[in-house]
Amino acid sequence: MESYSYKEVIEEADHKNNEVNKINRTFLLRQIMVCSAIWSSYFSLGLCFGSPTVIIPQIRREHNSTDAISQEIASWLSSGIAYSGTIQVIIFSVLPKFMGRKACFLLTSIIAMIGFVVLYFAKTATHLIIFESIEGVLFACQITICIMIITEYSSPRYRGIFLTMKSASFMWGVWVSNAIGTYFHWSNIAVVGCVVTAYIIITTLNWPESPYWLATRGRLNECRVSHHWLKGNSDESKKELANLIERQTDLSRDEESDSQSLRKFFAVIRRKTFYKPILLSMLILTLYNSLGKMACTVYAIDIIQRLTGSESRAYTIMLVLDGVTIIGVYMGCAISRYARRRSFLIVTSGFGIIFLYLISMFLYLVSSGLLDNYVLVCLFLLLCYTVTVSSGPMIMSTSLVSELMPLSNRNMFAFLIGTFSNFIFASFIKIAPFLFTKYGYSATFFIYASIALGCFILIFIHLPETKDKTLLEIEKLHTDNNPKKNKIKKQSEVPKE
Repeated sequence: MESYSYKEVIEEADHKNNEVNKINRTFLLRQIMVCSAIWSSYFSLGLCFGSPTVIIPQIRREHNSTDAISQEIASWLSSGIAYSGTIQVIIFSVLPKFMGRKACFLLTSIIAMIGFVVLYFAKTATHLIIFESIEGVLFACQITICIMIITEYSSPRYRGIFLTMKSASFMWGVWVSNAIGTYFHWSNIAVVGCVVTAYIIITTLNWPESPYWLATRGRLNECRVSHHWLKGNSDESKKELANLIERQTDLSRDEESDSQSLRKFFAVIRRKTFYKPILLSMLILTLYNSLGKMACTVYAIDIIQRLTGSESRAYTIMLVLDGVTIIGVYMGCAISRYARRRSFLIVTSGFGIIFLYLISMFLYLVSSGLLDNYVLVCLFLLLCYTVTVSSGPMIMSTSLVSELMPLSNRNMFAFLIGTFSNFIFASFIKIAPFLFTKYGYSATFFIYASIALGCFILIFIHLPETKDKTLLEIEKLHTDNNPKKNKIKKQSEVPKE
């Protein structure tokens, strides 16, 4: 019998630990590679979303007239991408079921590339509307394909941070778009968009297909290969794979037993595991949009110019606030790695509503002549509001929606939520100029805060905790009448770091 010294035993253990860490890093890097394409897609969406903010003033200056793009056309340019996405959700909530996640995402990236080419050669407002309509594909896929890919390709312990990072990528796109439009001609936005989209296409070609989708198609061997390539062969990964195959086998059996699609549809929407998460998702999305952050981002120049009385200062302050938004998003990403999802959303949303009411009150006192227009005070309140909303609701809204999405009937869920999300987003952007003009900024912010408060109360009562739970465990949460007291045991314990 061989004997080993204490030093040799320690060295052997260290060698094994290093090998395990190396393997774990390999799978993590593979998941990051997949998610980087999704983050880049959100960056491209940010470029498109931020472009009207700087394109419209440039075109008006070039023609030396505000009539070059009227206020009505400007509101359509700002909201058109979301309205177009609402229509395209119908297509891109169905295609992933038949084409697979990889092929469908590749298709959207190619369409997005065409849109940026149109933007580069655009000369009139009509061309810009065509560009926004084409890029609606990015809006359609961000609530359908993108969240499917992140949740299906990533491990539960990394899923939260991967989901929150997409919001940072979106705001980077907005900031880069605004920076280009501030210092250069707006056509350079299209050049950056083409480069980013080319990276997305090249990266996507190196993916495997989603193991969840392969399981639903009965391609179990390919499912195992894809799952192992992404998440390895650890006990945790093997257990997740076994539960996935078992779950998808049961779902396939149920689908085969339902011959009537209409009967199946009504059977699905009656299930608590379907209608409960969809109602919660609608509340979360309404809360985020009613906080008004995106409306303030789109019309930042008009709002800040009205407050400061200077167009040049408005551009500078806009870029500063966009930068603060990005910092807030990264703060939220770091905190969300350790904080509970539900608590984090509630705390940050609560502070966001408070600051929105304070801004409304300050602007009312100024407009009534009861208080001098202290620009620095207003900008400080805007700064606090930006940090709280960007660090919480902005990153947690779609993250929670993607985690609440049930494994069964994901395409139907994606269609309904995608349509609702894009429509309500576009509507808040579209009516914002009307509210600002008719009721003023004070009353508009008060209306936003009041809607957000109503959603906040309902979310506080009904939203369950999803942190570090697998998609199967989250789906089971909706069968409990009191989700806050649900004590479902996790499939695997995540070690504290």
